[in-house]
Amino acid sequence: MNEPNKAVQEEELEALRAIFEDDWNDIPPKKTAWGQQESGWWEVTLRAEDDARVSVKMRGRMTKAYPDQAPPLQLAEPSNLSPTHMSTLSRLLEAKAKASVGAPMIFDLADFVREWIATNHMPLTRPGEVVPTLMEEMAQREEAQRAVEAAQLQADQEQRRAAAEEQNRLLQEKIQLDASRKEERARQAVQEAEERRRQDSLASLADGELEVRDLLLDNPIRVDGYDGAISALSLFGGRKEALWTSYIAEPLVDGGPNPGFVKASLLTLGVVVVDFSHKYYSTLHGRKRVDALTVEVGRLEMVDSDNVQKVYAVKREKSPKGFERLVIVVERAPEGGKLRGWLPKQGLGEETAREYITHVLCGLADMHRRNVTQKQIDPDLVLLIPSASGNLGVKLTGTCYARRIIEYHRSNPFLKSLEDVCPESWLSPDEIDAPYSYASKRDIWHAGLLLLQMLYGTQCIWTYPDLHTLLQHAPGGVSESMMEILSGLLNPSSKKRFTAEEALSKLRAEDEITRRPSKQSTLSQHSSITLGQTSPMDIFGRSPVFGRGLAAYFPQTLQANAARTSRYRTDFEEVEFLGKGGFGEVVKARNRLDGRSYAIKKVKLRPEDNEQKVFREVNSLSRVSHQYIVRYYGCWLEEVGPPERSDSVDSAPATSASESIPTPAVDDDDIFAVNLDELNMSRREQSRSASFPRIRFANSENSDDDDEDDDSDETDSTDGTDTDSDSGTDSDAETAADPSEQANRGRARPLAIPIKHSRSVTDTTTDDGMVQRILYIQMEFVEKQTLREAIAIGLEEDEAWRLLVQILQALAHMSSLGIVHRGQLGKPCHVDVPRRC
Repeated sequence: MNEPNKAVQEEELEALRAIFEDDWNDIPPKKTAWGQQESGWWEVTLRAEDDARVSVKMRGRMTKAYPDQAPPLQLAEPSNLSPTHMSTLSRLLEAKAKASVGAPMIFDLADFVREWIATNHMPLTRPGEVVPTLMEEMAQREEAQRAVEAAQLQADQEQRRAAAEEQNRLLQEKIQLDASRKEERARQAVQEAEERRRQDSLASLADGELEVRDLLLDNPIRVDGYDGAISALSLFGGRKEALWTSYIAEPLVDGGPNPGFVKASLLTLGVVVVDFSHKYYSTLHGRKRVDALTVEVGRLEMVDSDNVQKVYAVKREKSPKGFERLVIVVERAPEGGKLRGWLPKQGLGEETAREYITHVLCGLADMHRRNVTQKQIDPDLVLLIPSASGNLGVKLTGTCYARRIIEYHRSNPFLKSLEDVCPESWLSPDEIDAPYSYASKRDIWHAGLLLLQMLYGTQCIWTYPDLHTLLQHAPGGVSESMMEILSGLLNPSSKKRFTAEEALSKLRAEDEITRRPSKQSTLSQHSSITLGQTSPMDIFGRSPVFGRGLAAYFPQTLQANAARTSRYRTDFEEVEFLGKGGFGEVVKARNRLDGRSYAIKKVKLRPEDNEQKVFREVNSLSRVSHQYIVRYYGCWLEEVGPPERSDSVDSAPATSASESIPTPAVDDDDIFAVNLDELNMSRREQSRSASFPRIRFANSENSDDDDEDDDSDETDSTDGTDTDSDSGTDSDAETAADPSEQANRGRARPLAIPIKHSRSVTDTTTDDGMVQRILYIQMEFVEKQTLREAIAIGLEEDEAWRLLVQILQALAHMSSLGIVHRGQLGKPCHVDVPRRC
């Protein structure tokens, strides 16, 4: 023991002896079993302050480390303290000692014990109360014990009863849960069975078929001759047609026929349903195209003509299978009222054909005054409607939307089958030049084809390749007046082609003129004509009005071109127009051999264009090979056709009968004389002012003065997608690699394009008479969304950085080849399904 601790201990012991006096006792040292002496033990009797009957002895020993270490302490000889009290007090005393380490603590510990036992002890008898004997205490304890046992027994019974009730409650809950689960499983089984039946029913539903036969209109409609507005229709029947499914509809009010409609006959309407079942039309671009068609059909509501099927309403909705659906409410057409079903094999005859074409032209005139075009006319889109007088009238159906449906199907097929209604050889020059550009004169050409089919039967345009052959070999003949109508409707020059009003005026003017078959009358008048002495067209004779043969009415095409074919028309099927620029246009075309879609650029080359520069830029494009740049597959040149017209319009036979009929020269005022040079009507100014930029490919190595002149107002693109088409230019992930393209990519230097006229002649015409050749450039078709559209929808920051990196990688690749894009980023950039630029 060190000296400081010993001094502290001695001083504290002296103080404690003086304080506790007789209650303090120093315990003498005892010899242990090992012969050692334990000294320093002491004990002190501690009593409660308010009652001395409560007491306890605290024993302890001063160790060498005390007061830096708690001394060993013991409690003994308790009075009126239970074992529980002793156990609790020992634990508290030990904790108190440990907390007081570092200073003398014995007195504080003793004071703590006295205070604690004063409030924590066994019950004490009051003063003057008789202290029970031992027997009485035992009896009291037994009584208390019995009471405790009774209370315990009652508590156990209560506990068992509560446990039984809880078990019963849980059992009831389990039974109810099992019952509810069984009911839920049964309900789910019923729902699953109903859903399976529904799915089986949906699987059996064809496109255009309805699951629910009630149609709620977006806006109420009114029908002439009936009171009230229609907001709901009940649909009946359902006839699958080539382009759509048609239904009969009756008005509904509160689930029943409308009692507010008062008329002798029940009001019925027609409903046309089109399902765009191709997955493309569920994408953003596809929905935009369906939206555009919906808006276009909605404009037809303002067209009101006795010869055009009335459109009352149009609605967009989802089909039961989740496809985009277009519903058009139209005037009801009678069953079997299509002209095709009434056309005899040999035709209707000139009188009936004249009457029907007059109705058709009246309908076209009404539409054209509203700046609406029919877009397609064929016997399936002409309805025969009984009039109030009992005669048959004609109405045009499918106005505008029939052709659009065909276009959409060709781009992304959703119809089961679709047959061409007109051979390519019978298409008008303006339709060949711009298949997706519609004008009133194009409707007139289709009206002329319809007139031919009414005169000679529906198979005439499939039997004979062109009008000349048809007139030479088709049985029967037509009058001079009808020939003039045909020549005006089928004039290859859209400028000289009749308008609907002009054709109607001509028909009305000829109503008083006696019609006689030109073929029979002229053969009887010119009996001396022999086939060996005349041209094929002269066997039809000469007009007594103009003194000209039939060849004067229709332009002739040099037969030398028959053997020269167009690679573009032979190898590709044009399915969608994508955009137009100053140098040409971009279309989506499907390769007839591999079935894949490509973007084809048609670049019109004029004499003043720098062809060498264009070829250099195409060569530069062929060197580009990168995963983030639209692929180049190849290009070729084709001459623009048809060639110049022959000066000889008609050859007069050398017979006396023919010599008696004068043959006047073709003057400029004759509307039936056709100058083929006018087929190439100049639209340079229109093309220059178009909203689309020129289609060009910029190379930094060749940026000469011409490039600098064009930079101010033109945007260059190398991706084949710089258009304003809502459909965008879209991606076909399965685009096959072209062998020529593989070879091109393996070379480090530009390829040379030979400057010579191609043996391929395109049957595409152009309005610009100075265009001599067309350069076709075959590119990858990317069918997704542009970067501008993706930005408008919203890009996450990580996604924006990823796309930026991809754009920079593409630009870096072009820069390594010495090529500059020179286009604005946004529309020329495309983002495909995995958000890859």
